[in-house]
Amino acid sequence: TLPVPFVRSMGRIAAHLVLIRKQSDADANLQVLVQKRSKKVQQGQTFGLPGGSLSKPEIRWSTDAALSEDSCMAARLRGAVREAAEEAGGGRGPELVAVCLPEIQSPEAKTTLPEEKVAGARLPASIVELLSKTELPPVIQTRMGGYTHFFILHMLEGDVAQEWIPRARAGHRWEIDETASETHFGYMWVALTEWGPALTGGGQLCSWAKAVFHNQRVEVMSAIDSLSGLGCFEKRLKKISKSAEPMVPDPSALPPPPKPRPRPPENPSKHVRAWVAHALHGLAKLSNGSGSPKDQPLDSKDDIAASLSCRWTVDFEDVTSPALAERRASLAPEESILCFHGTSQAACRQIAVEGFDPSKRSAALAKIVPYLVGEYLSSDPNVALKYSRQKEVGRDTLSLLVVEIPATNFEMRNGVWFQQKFAESGDENAPSTATGGVDFGQSTTCVIEDERVLVPRALLTFRPSISNSKAGSAMVCYDVGLQGRSAKTPAPCLMSGEALPSAVLFDLDMTCWLFTLAIESHGGPYTPMANDVGATDSAGKRLRLCKDLPEVFRTLHAAKIPIVICSRSCVPNWCREFIDSCPLDPKNDPELKFGDVIHSASVIRPGLKKIKHLKEIRAALDVPFHQMLFFDDDKRNIDDGRRLGVRCMQVDRAGVTMDKFAAGMRLFSSSEPVEDEIGPSPSDAVPALPTVSERLKFLCAPKAQKEDGAQGTGTRRGSSLPTVARTREIG
Repeated sequence: TLPVPFVRSMGRIAAHLVLIRKQSDADANLQVLVQKRSKKVQQGQTFGLPGGSLSKPEIRWSTDAALSEDSCMAARLRGAVREAAEEAGGGRGPELVAVCLPEIQSPEAKTTLPEEKVAGARLPASIVELLSKTELPPVIQTRMGGYTHFFILHMLEGDVAQEWIPRARAGHRWEIDETASETHFGYMWVALTEWGPALTGGGQLCSWAKAVFHNQRVEVMSAIDSLSGLGCFEKRLKKISKSAEPMVPDPSALPPPPKPRPRPPENPSKHVRAWVAHALHGLAKLSNGSGSPKDQPLDSKDDIAASLSCRWTVDFEDVTSPALAERRASLAPEESILCFHGTSQAACRQIAVEGFDPSKRSAALAKIVPYLVGEYLSSDPNVALKYSRQKEVGRDTLSLLVVEIPATNFEMRNGVWFQQKFAESGDENAPSTATGGVDFGQSTTCVIEDERVLVPRALLTFRPSISNSKAGSAMVCYDVGLQGRSAKTPAPCLMSGEALPSAVLFDLDMTCWLFTLAIESHGGPYTPMANDVGATDSAGKRLRLCKDLPEVFRTLHAAKIPIVICSRSCVPNWCREFIDSCPLDPKNDPELKFGDVIHSASVIRPGLKKIKHLKEIRAALDVPFHQMLFFDDDKRNIDDGRRLGVRCMQVDRAGVTMDKFAAGMRLFSSSEPVEDEIGPSPSDAVPALPTVSERLKFLCAPKAQKEDGAQGTGTRRGSSLPTVARTREIG
């Protein structure tokens, strides 16, 4: 029987062959064999590699923890050859042999994989001989979705490399698009670059092939060079390794060490404010408030030093209820600890007065985790702020409750601490309270089943620090903190509603950038610019995106609106490589590239019109045409889109600007169509609102509200949108 945790860690397993050859005997350039997937399979009309899922016996062998890694790899190699025999073993050529999968035995296990013959299949002899060699070929492992993929590299040489014509066997031809005009029975040899197969004519790799060639391109290039011995990528690998060398910091340029964290109070329940100051040190600073001198944890100098890097200013309010404290004392031991609970401010105030109400818990909680039903708290304020942020989308502050809970009767359940109900006096059938305490080093989350032992002690109101220019609202202040801890974490949805499009489409040439890539560029490889939104081509020419495009993309990406490319470029491979190289925020997040925010439904391929492009995008997204917004510079494409029902906005020579983006967004907040004449309009001007949340609210607001906000006359009643004058005052 296989160990369950080990099998789950691997997921489903697939193995593929990466077959490589020279373009000719006298040429050092390499080619790789790709196959076009049919419409009947997942990710149809994309290009993959010979191979697929392992059989059940091969999976059991490959995931057996009792076997060595070499024995497991032998089963994966056997599965890759078997799949290749089924998908490409029906062709013709020299030096082809029958495919007989040998028996695999291992000294570590009593079971064996029996010998198996793939009837009617013939492959090049060097591929079949891989199963009998003692040394394994180069293998690269990657993870995609629920699959673990193994890519086995092999170099074909001799006449068979140039004359072999692969074809799927009769029973497996439904998997391959044999009718594709650019292929021979669905297979073709294409040039191999550092980014993988150089597909032409708008072809795209399937997700798992793209994952290995793009995400692990250094490992792929190294394996190919070691396999072929030609050193095709030697210079590129040296350049990458040189750029990855760590820089030795100058000790004199290092910033001074931070102020030491204040010591926590010995009795947190009696010094709540001091405990809060310790828990929030470096994250937030407490504002001046009432409290006894012994509760003040820091003097004024330490407060100033600690607040320099704080994103939040916190208002502390004591909400201790004597009645709730007395009820808790009658049920639980005196020893207690403090934790945070995040929810809306209205709910926090109601809990502070009435206590926690079990009837207001989520009904789905008992169905999803019936063994973890209770009130959720955390010792980490960032975790609690996440729940408050979900409840306070329309407010400029976040709220947390500091809750006192008993320090005993905990047990670990499913990775979190669970506290059972306490025994009442005289109740002999109640559970024992003799279980242990809590160790927040193992888990910061605890679930309290007995709501009667929870005593709210303080209400904390989090406001963005005035000194933090990035955080004009509580929503964005929290998102900035997420990006600081993980630069690749996308910002959560900031706003939703019927006034927003379901997808926003962009052309590339003269729209996202102010040139035609096929004319102005010398081709790849493209290198990201260090301090600009663009990249340099193979000749060192600097190519930049439009000035406002990064903010437009960040705004849509933060609102979780799909960003789709719809282009008729005649150099689709150059376009994809260029957008994958262009950083959107080179100063704050250089790893976030143009291609990271582009939806997979994007279509980049040559064509006379974009009608087919738009129809493919609609089918991929499953959204109606009238819920799509399309930006393009070509009037013919705009007219074609409008005939289909797409809401289109023509851009001028400046490409995509915030003015045009604002006009496009108003198409979805007004019943009347907005004229899109070439040239700026005073009503389209966007004031200098500092945050993504405020900009998105402004762009989707009615026109009358925009004029009031642009004049800085004050905040509209019932609205949380600050005026421009107020923004500049606090910024």
